[in-house]
Amino acid sequence: MVYNRALLWHQTLFNVYLREMPETKSLKFGYADDWALLHQSKVLQKLETVLSTDLPTLKSYFDQWYLRQNTTKSSIWTTPQANQILEDNIDNKPFQHEPYPKYLGVTLDRTLTLQTHLSNVSKKLNSSTALIRKLAATKWDANKSVLKVSVLALCYSGAVYCAPIWERSADANSVDIQPRTAMRIISGALKVTQVQWLPTVGAIAPPHLRRKAATSIMHQRIESMNENIQLKKTVAHAPTTARLKSR
Repeated sequence: MVYNRALLWHQTLFNVYLREMPETKSLKFGYADDWALLHQSKVLQKLETVLSTDLPTLKSYFDQWYLRQNTTKSSIWTTPQANQILEDNIDNKPFQHEPYPKYLGVTLDRTLTLQTHLSNVSKKLNSSTALIRKLAATKWDANKSVLKVSVLALCYSGAVYCAPIWERSADANSVDIQPRTAMRIISGALKVTQVQWLPTVGAIAPPHLRRKAATSIMHQRIESMNENIQLKKTVAHAPTTARLKSR
């Protein structure tokens, strides 16, 4: 409990430390010390102009408050013209163009299908399922409660992480295979057991329902935010189109 309180105070103090970050033409999104600048334009030169204005502004602020930008982890990602590289830089070091950048654990791609991210999640869950299989097969005599908690921590947490971002992706169901496999392992269900009965046997809600619940909770939190919060403005003015154009 003391550790959690100390961690909370550290996060709060850091947020206060960055409270007066200067305004930029780009939208700023951040979590702790991971920040991203977002700007939309159909002309590449306009993106360069905006970044060439915002980056020195932020660098001046960081230098004033003894903060250092990590140039090795900074990259530029453009979706409409993915093969073109912007010429902006930090401390005379050019940005690396990253076609598949990772931000807060989510891997983005050019068409925003999140297929690459979901493929990586499936691979991680495969390793987690292997651990569950070894835990269930050992002579430790792990009871059902321990196995259930292990599945929730190792498999279902990964199958739900950042779900509001990719819950509507066409490849979202690809991450459900490993949690189902883990459920069969700990419940002793045979392969012939139908998928819809696995949540009942294991007393765990299926991944797609857990993702919908996470999305609903996020929407409720956004609705309760102050109107001046940037996230609230972004969601309120989001386009109504079902998906982006392929070209």
